[in-house]
Order: sequence, then C-alpha cells, then structure tokens
Amino acid sequence: MIIALAMRRNILLFIIAGLTAHCWSQTGGNTDILTERVVDRPLTLHAGQLQINPGYQLSIGSRKFDADGDKINLAKEGTAMVQHLYNLEIKYGILEFLEVSAALNYSSLGVREKQVWYFHGAETMYTTQLTECKGLSDLFVGLALRLPFDIDHFGWRVSAGASLPVANYKPEKPTHSSTTVVDSLGVFQQVRFHYNDKAGNGTMIYHFGTAAQFFTDNMAITGWADYSLCFSEAETHYWESRLYEDEFSYQSVPYKTKPGNTLSYVLTFDYQAIDWFDVFGRFSGMMYHGGWDEEEGVRIGHPEKNIMAVGFGYEIQVARHLRLFQSMDIPILGKNELAPLVIYTGASFNFLTR
Repeated sequence: MIIALAMRRNILLFIIAGLTAHCWSQTGGNTDILTERVVDRPLTLHAGQLQINPGYQLSIGSRKFDADGDKINLAKEGTAMVQHLYNLEIKYGILEFLEVSAALNYSSLGVREKQVWYFHGAETMYTTQLTECKGLSDLFVGLALRLPFDIDHFGWRVSAGASLPVANYKPEKPTHSSTTVVDSLGVFQQVRFHYNDKAGNGTMIYHFGTAAQFFTDNMAITGWADYSLCFSEAETHYWESRLYEDEFSYQSVPYKTKPGNTLSYVLTFDYQAIDWFDVFGRFSGMMYHGGWDEEEGVRIGHPEKNIMAVGFGYEIQVARHLRLFQSMDIPILGKNELAPLVIYTGASFNFLTR
C-alpha cells in the first residue's frame, strides 16, 4: 500500500514536471550554466553557483541478508522496518574548480520485531518489541576539488570532509509498558518493549572521496567512492529494565563504542534523452568493517556488513532555477544487513551569486 501510494505520487509529479519543463524549453530557456544538461555538468559547481538540495527518502525493509549472504524474508518472521529520511544539502562554488558543502539529515526509523508468546504453568505472556531511532544526524561539512583544466570527455574530482558530532547520540530511556488482559482466551500479560535510539555518532567521522566521469554528447558514466573512518571512541550507555507487577524500572549502563570504517560507492550511467530530461541507471554499495563496543574492559567487535543495490531514476529541468529528480534502489546482494527498497524524491534549487 505504501509503495503504491508513493508510485502514484511519483507518476503525478513526473507528468506535472514534464509539462512544465516542456513549456520552459519552448521559451528558449536553455542558455546558461544553471540549465546545463546532466552530461555537460562538471564534477563541482561553477564559481559563484549556490545549490540547495532538499529531499525525502522512504526505505521499506521486507528482507535482510544474514551472515552467509542468504536473503531472509522479514514478513515471514513477523518483522517490519520503515524509515523516513529528510535531508538538506547546501553547496557553493568558491572557484570554478573548488566547492564547499554542508549536509544535515533528519530520520525516523522503526523496526518492529515479531510477536512472541510465553507459557509457564498457568501464566501466559505476550510480547512485542519496537525499536525507534529518531533525530538529527551529525553535520557534514566538506570540500571538493576538480581538475582546474579541461580534458576532452573526462573529469576528475577529489573530496574531503567530516561529520561533526553535534547530534544527540545517547539513547533515551525506554518506554516499555505492561498490562494484564482478560478476554475470551483467558488472562494473560501483554508486554510492549519500546526502545528510543538516536541518530548521532558521538565522535568525529572523517570522509575522503574521489569521482571520475567519462562523457559524450548524450551519455555519461560517473564513478564515485567515499571512505569514512573514525579515530576516537565515544562514551554512551544502554538501558537495562526490570518488570515488577506491571511496572518497569530502568538502569543506565555505561559503555564505550567506536564506529567502524565504511566504503560507499556508486557507478551511474546517464542518458540525456532530451535537453531537459535525463534518465539513469546505477550500481551502488556499502562495505563496513572494524568498530567495537566495550563494557567493563571487554571489547566486542562489530560484525562486517556489506550491501549492493541496482537503481534507476530520472532528472527533469523544470525551470531555470529548479530541477526535480527521483530514483529507486533495489538491494541484490549483502551480508549482515537489512535490505530495504529505497525510494528517493528530491529537488535542486540553483542560483548565481556573481
């Protein structure tokens, strides 16, 4: 149902944007760098160009990959996952080949585990578990530098940045509940476990990346990679709970954690069908390793994780200052990771300041 509504909204947006872009193109608007075709754009913004990119991402998890890389159907296990993510990215071209950027996300992730019944003598207990992760992400700031001279049909860029630990990262106290239920099935205790996590990392994350592009008159192939790593640990806590006569009590237990290193990559194939309309397909992935949690001197390493997805989408130049784009990514391979279907809708507002 959620996917169907999202697709209907996407089709309506596509029709409206397409009609608008067609009308705009008939006025001869394709005249400056703000209306460059996708395949003509350099890997950094032009000098004096300001770009503001808001977006919304819906992730629906119905499967996951286990430690052996086998795909598991979460619906059969009674588990469900949904994430709503709102992002804002701002870029500015300091020079024709030097760009500065900042980005911030707000996400709301919910993972509901399967329902479990427990029977012990005359006592019956029914449990559910919901883990939510809500809040702002850490603030990313970065620089990107491309070649200061042109090479026919080729572009290259390097980038560096950091995720500043400004967001809340310590989990809030759980909001578990317990009630005694009397119905036609008898008397049983209903227990709901509800955990409240946060989206921050608690420590600085450094990013180093590169991108290369090969392009022709109507096509472009772009490869992008980013490696993030962490040099310091963070002090946080988790919550222990105890149930007595339908009332929960909680105790905070401190521990240390260090995020691992992550390699993210994307390979995109663009086709400029019309001056104002671009379609693309892509391969994307993530590999995570390292990282640990430590409690009372005992350190436990994080499991290695990876995932690969295929995706497709389009971009429309709606007006001189506005572009719209949408995409969908479908996971195909992975290990120790959820495998959500990801639908993204975004806009790009572009201005010249000089």
